[in-house]
Amino acid sequence: MGRPLGALRGRTDQANELATWLRKVTLGKAVRKLEEDFSYSTTSWSEYRSGSRLPPEKLLRAVVELYIREPKMRERQLAEGVRLLEAARRAEAAADNKGVPPALPVPALPQRGNDLVSEALLRLDDARLRQIEALQKLAASERRRLQLEDMVSVLQERCTLLEGERDRARADARAVLERELEMSREYRRQADEKLEHARRAEEKAYRLRLAAERQVSRQRIALSRSDRTEATGAAESPSAGPQSMGRPSLDQIFNVLQVAQEQLDSQDDELDDLEVLLERDADEDATSKPASALLIVPEQPVNTFTPGQSGVPEPPVNSEHGNPPVGENSDGQWWYALEADREWKDAFEAAKEDLMRGRVIAHGVLTRFEAVLGPDHEMILHIRGVLAGWLGLDGGAAGAATAYTVLLADRLRIQGPDHPATIATRGQIAHWRREAGDAAGAATAYAELLADRLRIQGPDHPATIAARFPLAYARGENGDRTGAAQDLADILADQSRVLGPDDLGVLASRRSVATWRGRNGDPVGAARAFAELLVDSRRVLGPDDTETRLTHYQYKYWRGQARWWRRLRRAARPAQ
Repeated sequence: MGRPLGALRGRTDQANELATWLRKVTLGKAVRKLEEDFSYSTTSWSEYRSGSRLPPEKLLRAVVELYIREPKMRERQLAEGVRLLEAARRAEAAADNKGVPPALPVPALPQRGNDLVSEALLRLDDARLRQIEALQKLAASERRRLQLEDMVSVLQERCTLLEGERDRARADARAVLERELEMSREYRRQADEKLEHARRAEEKAYRLRLAAERQVSRQRIALSRSDRTEATGAAESPSAGPQSMGRPSLDQIFNVLQVAQEQLDSQDDELDDLEVLLERDADEDATSKPASALLIVPEQPVNTFTPGQSGVPEPPVNSEHGNPPVGENSDGQWWYALEADREWKDAFEAAKEDLMRGRVIAHGVLTRFEAVLGPDHEMILHIRGVLAGWLGLDGGAAGAATAYTVLLADRLRIQGPDHPATIATRGQIAHWRREAGDAAGAATAYAELLADRLRIQGPDHPATIAARFPLAYARGENGDRTGAAQDLADILADQSRVLGPDDLGVLASRRSVATWRGRNGDPVGAARAFAELLVDSRRVLGPDDTETRLTHYQYKYWRGQARWWRRLRRAARPAQ
């Protein structure tokens, strides 16, 4: 039995009615139990049952399916729940359209240094990006599991029907049906194995989601502490529907199983990479130096194939949150007013499940603050960057590149070419052009970004060296793989000379370049590079480090690819 529920806190009467209905359906269930049954956090469940936040319809349906056993009662309660949810949504939309109260002025907080707060803000942005990625991986895992469950059901029905037909068939047809039944049973066994694999992957994705949420919480606490420290020193998808229950051919079933295996293998790689990133971030939080001792610039998006950096990371490019307040001409105080804004928080919460809805809410925040602060305020530029990044993540890579191009013109006019946010926007343009398939446009943008780095920081600065990597990758994507490979070798040599061969950023860059070689037609070279990297990783990091484990896995993968490649070459040779 859970604790007594508190008072209803919905924005509308309809939201409170929905929360009351949800309390009745989940009567006697503690939030911990609800979290285990439906993979939504305890905080989310508290908000759903208080009315302060509306639950998604798919969750509402899942609750009714699990907790109401009697079919007719289940049907009535589901209809009632959907009706209440739609009424609550309409009421909230009407309340939002009645007019927005005047925006609160940005608080005039005392001036103070930026190093400590800027670093904390950047770490919070990175943690949020990990959180959204983990939620996306969990949703994909759930969809894949449901698809495989449907496939198991199809095969079970097929086996049952074939057994009946075999028993009634004539002797001359019985052998054919027996063979088909045997193959169907084998595919059922394979489908069961893949379903178990998918369930393990879903459990892993759920654990990573919880780890990402814990990191966001830690970074929020760190931001609050950084603010207090400086203040003291100075004087803030829907699942795929059930597949047809007819009888698909064995060839179709085989193709589906093959695709499922490929998706599971790809998902394993993505989950392993995300787990490594989260573990590495946690290690950095535990061992990092005081913020005032570091010069931090935002990193590239997580979903960009970019070598790791050391010292000063890659130019400020954050595909989710735009550009945080960094630089000499930014006091950063507007950030606290934005972070405290309830509608802005709602936009981020909505974006976790529906980027389109998050963008709609964020547009309202932009309009409200722009009416008070004007279009050239740093907060307005920041919100525009967030909206452009969300557009890209929602599948609009070309639109994101265009939005960042317009934003760059305003940043150049307002903040100048050397401002960190201006350089960050250049990186965003290059990234989203690349995601949109515009390799030539991305190469041009990366060249402009590198020119800025060379002019501001010189050729041997770690950030300048890091900016050369995406330009080399773009050269390969434009068809000059030989030239790209030579560029990457030169960049690795320069990075090793400046930072030292045992630097963690150098090791990460070697891993990325080796992967690029394998993906671009040189699996033998990739396997050889990973073998050399594995020796150095074990020596520098130790055999049990997460980076060493990831390198070992990649070495085994590319070694296998190299063997297949050699066999294909031998088979293609003309007979002597």
